[in-house]
Amino acid sequence: MLKYSFGSFKSDDWIDTKSTIQKYCHVLTDFKSKFSAYDNSLKEQALSFYAKGLTTSPVPVMAGEEFKPIDLNLNFYEHKLKIFCGEARLSVFLENQSMYSFAEEVITIMNGLGIGCECDFNKFGDETMLTYSEELAFKFWENLYKIYFLLLQFKSGLQNVTSEIKFFTSEFKASSVIYNNEAGKPGFFNIGFSFDGLITDEPCFYFEYPANIGIEKNNLPADTFLYNDNTAVLIYNSLAGIENPDKKVLEFFNSAL
Repeated sequence: MLKYSFGSFKSDDWIDTKSTIQKYCHVLTDFKSKFSAYDNSLKEQALSFYAKGLTTSPVPVMAGEEFKPIDLNLNFYEHKLKIFCGEARLSVFLENQSMYSFAEEVITIMNGLGIGCECDFNKFGDETMLTYSEELAFKFWENLYKIYFLLLQFKSGLQNVTSEIKFFTSEFKASSVIYNNEAGKPGFFNIGFSFDGLITDEPCFYFEYPANIGIEKNNLPADTFLYNDNTAVLIYNSLAGIENPDKKVLEFFNSAL
């Protein structure tokens, strides 16, 4: 069984590396949205989880005159963007890059594969060197996959239909929708984890009801807060270093039921 322990995200160095990771995620979701059909769950603007990081999942493209799936993966073990298209296995380093140089490398590879991919590099940033710490990036992933498995663990005990856990770049959060089992009913509530935080700019676990449904403060476990009438949060850094933090997180999510 996975032993849960969480490290703190408070240093200035982490903030800089987080910003870089988020920018790289934006490049991937920008590419994905160009070649994906619109989905009302905004899946084309989100990334999926895989064993070593975050991925676009297979995206259908025309490579030359052939129809192929392409995967773009942020690999936090090798600290590379790994690109898989047909038999091609290509990569771009995540360290020692500017946004301009990173985007340029990615687009050059795409065009080399025969994928027509034009890009306004300026929208991704300039040639200022980005801060990317391999140690902090791996720490980010090490904690994120534990958070991912906690969300899976909670979902596994439900009889409700649930959505896939996705990582949304703009909000820098992992989330899933828990649906009402009654046919034709809207989503019941969202669960997730936000790195940017919903209060005091701190990372937090959260659950969120539709706007017309309120949360009773008395139903929440200790050390959790109401962000607004329909959103409850559990501050991540309050779990750093404590024994069995997963129990506290699962208690928090179960209070949503």
